[in-house]
Amino acid sequence: MPIWRRAGRAFRRGADNVESSVVEGRAERKCRRFSLGMASGASHDGAMATCIPASERIGGVYYATTRNGIELPVIDVTHPSFAMDSSDAAVRTLRERGREEIARWSRRPAWISRLMLFLFARRSAMLRAVRSSKGGFLSGMNTYLVKLPPGHLASSFATAADRRIARGAQLAGIRLRLQIMSELLAEQLARDLTRAPAGAPIFLLNVAGGPAMDSLNALLLARRQAPAALAGHPVRIEVLDLHDEAPAFGRRALDALRAAGAPFAPLDIGFRHEPYDWNQPESLREILRGQADGAVGLGSSEGGLFSYAGDEVIRANLEVLRAGTGRDFTFTGTYSPEHPLTRAALRFSRAASRFFAPEAFARLVRAAGWRIDRDIEAVGTRCVRLAKA
Repeated sequence: MPIWRRAGRAFRRGADNVESSVVEGRAERKCRRFSLGMASGASHDGAMATCIPASERIGGVYYATTRNGIELPVIDVTHPSFAMDSSDAAVRTLRERGREEIARWSRRPAWISRLMLFLFARRSAMLRAVRSSKGGFLSGMNTYLVKLPPGHLASSFATAADRRIARGAQLAGIRLRLQIMSELLAEQLARDLTRAPAGAPIFLLNVAGGPAMDSLNALLLARRQAPAALAGHPVRIEVLDLHDEAPAFGRRALDALRAAGAPFAPLDIGFRHEPYDWNQPESLREILRGQADGAVGLGSSEGGLFSYAGDEVIRANLEVLRAGTGRDFTFTGTYSPEHPLTRAALRFSRAASRFFAPEAFARLVRAAGWRIDRDIEAVGTRCVRLAKA
């Protein structure tokens, strides 16, 4: 066997065995101050916490810790350091950048691509996060990590290789997806509140929600656009997720945003995680019975239900949501459109993502009693808001 082929096989085995932990305690800086209610220097499991250096912190940004004590910025699309241009022209430009990146990568011999992935993964928590989902889902915290822009990848948990990867169009597309989702939710929330009675509760249901960043950012956008709009409305964020690590981070992110002087300080916002397997949608009926009467209800699933579940599971969940919520309840989500470039972009993640032709997705939601109210093409994904038919 030629030596170059033997080398290719060796690197292929190595690339498949790269450690996929996202927050593996690379940094040596330790927390020396009180943070989010923890004792100085302690993480939530009792270990020392790894904090972002003061020189790398950005004004107006809030921070929260993961379960194992890694401090991360709380994504806030209203802050200039996170905000992206979601205009049609900007999205087209980013989409074209993505096509060029995929074309360049595809022209390389496969063994060179594997070698590059192997070498980069040794230095990049970001790439390990993207590739950690082999045959399954990209976890909530790994997804959160890849949504951080380069300027927020601090030396306490990231490297120069991470920042280089984050500048790529594909990860920029994931950040854009979150922003568009948040904008769609905020737009609907503002519309619903104009016809809701004073003090009506707000119920934000997040399926496979992880840290529920789309729900939190929808509230941030709504508050920025109309500072008094949420006043007097108790808000409940209900996160349905199989795992608890990412929802626990989401709760700590909310705590940071509710601190004195923070955007949510004057608001009544609750956060609850409910373990949920979308293959058993009957349990969703019980969860929906807990809604307050007359609540303004919005549901969402960013990179979740429509990205991984099969047709029958999607239909069953949508049918339960339709039957168990009010007439004006909407559900906003994302799916990957069927296209060779989309498949090429996602193959590096190893996730078992699924793809839809737009007309097939529309047929599926119609069969479940819904219609597409808004449909926005982003980069490698479509963001859709569903209303009851």
